[in-house]
Amino acid sequence: MAPVGRGIPAGPGQRGHLQCSREELQLRVCVGARVFTRDGACAGYVDRLVADPANGTITDIVVFRDGGGLEHEIVAPISCVEASTPSEVVLTVTLLEADSFPDYVEGDYVSPTFTWPLGEGLVPANVLFPVQRLTQPASSREGLAVGMGVEALDGPIGIVEEVRLDPSTSDPTSFVLRGLDNLSERFIVPVDWIQGIRGRWVVLDCNAAQVHELSEPAQAA
Repeated sequence: MAPVGRGIPAGPGQRGHLQCSREELQLRVCVGARVFTRDGACAGYVDRLVADPANGTITDIVVFRDGGGLEHEIVAPISCVEASTPSEVVLTVTLLEADSFPDYVEGDYVSPTFTWPLGEGLVPANVLFPVQRLTQPASSREGLAVGMGVEALDGPIGIVEEVRLDPSTSDPTSFVLRGLDNLSERFIVPVDWIQGIRGRWVVLDCNAAQVHELSEPAQAA
């Protein structure tokens, strides 16, 4: 039987076999597994895993994109993993949306020491820690940059298209959020909504519906 995620509908019970809890997903996402998007396309393979240095659990996966003749790596949050087995991972986004995810930038991550406690089955050589692990909104403003991914409480929702500054202090006051494709609406999100910055991802302290309901629409550039 062909694996789920390659454009072939799941048979009865097959998708349920792949679905599991967040903790099980973290254990099942393996380096070398092929990565498929929800439209059945192959996005590449898992090159490395990004872990939270506080507890060693997986927060992101680094995907090596080997399609379209352009090889590069992107960083996808674990929240967009719909299903996984040791040999393949299925994302909740399309291939086009996945290509909007921020590129992996080596300087934003460090390797853990071999004595650092990691989750079950994780090998330090395959794991990265984000350099920036900020928790206070005031601190998060310093790391905000165009091109970073934006993750709400319920998953990835877009990209930072523009950072808006206070003209008197040059401090960031808000940013323009674009969805995962260029046709999406833009929204102005206050920096006070930022929970923290994790590598190349801005983490918000609200869900996607709250962003759409409470933030101010922005005009496309």
